[in-house]
This record gives sequence, structure tokens and C-alpha cells, in this order.
Amino acid sequence: MGNLVATKSQNMQTAKQKKHHSEKYHQNIDKAKSQIKNAEEEMKKMDQEVKDFHSHMADSMSQLMKTFNEGFAALDKAKQDDPDQDPPKTVMAKVVKPQAVKEKVVAKTTKPAAKGKLEKPNQLA
Repeated sequence: MGNLVATKSQNMQTAKQKKHHSEKYHQNIDKAKSQIKNAEEEMKKMDQEVKDFHSHMADSMSQLMKTFNEGFAALDKAKQDDPDQDPPKTVMAKVVKPQAVKEKVVAKTTKPAAKGKLEKPNQLA
């Protein structure tokens, strides 16, 4: 340890310090540092653009929901204020099982053959 201190105090260089790199090496290092710095700046810009986009979309969605709520409220109020309007009717549908439909179709479209004569099946109207 004493030798290194003495070397530094005498302004002498060690073997590691004597190693010189070419000018091209230093240029490449500087170019890489510059590219990294530019990439970091671009990433910061992209992050800000994403934040701005999300903020804009949140504002737009909020405005859209507000508009829909106001529109539906106005529609409900208009329905309540209109005395001539009939109340909405409930439509009920009859549920038919597929097997029952098939049996009815078969029963209506065929007749037994009479005395060896072939008859055409009835067509449904």
C-alpha cells in the first residue's frame, strides 16, 4: 500500500494508468454516451406524451359520461312530463321446445299412403 501512495505523490504512473486508447476508441465512447443521453431524453418525452394522452382520454371519458347522464336524465324527465305517452309494454314470448316443433312439422307434412298410391306431402303455409 505504501508503494502506491509514494507513486502517486511522486506523480508517477502505474501500468494501468499508462494504457492509452486510440482516438477512435474515445470517439466511440463519446458517441455512445451521446446516444444514451439522447435515448434518455426521448424516453422522458415519450413518458410525458403517454401521461398527456392518458390525461386527455380521462377528461374525454369523463365528459362523455357526463353528457350521457345528462341526456338520459333529460329523456327520463321528458317521458315523465308527457301525459299522452303510454307506459312501456312488456312483451312476453312463448318458449317452444325444439322437439315439439319437429314432431308437429312431421305430423302435418306427411299422410299415410292410401291403397298403394303415393301422395305428395302437404306443404306448410
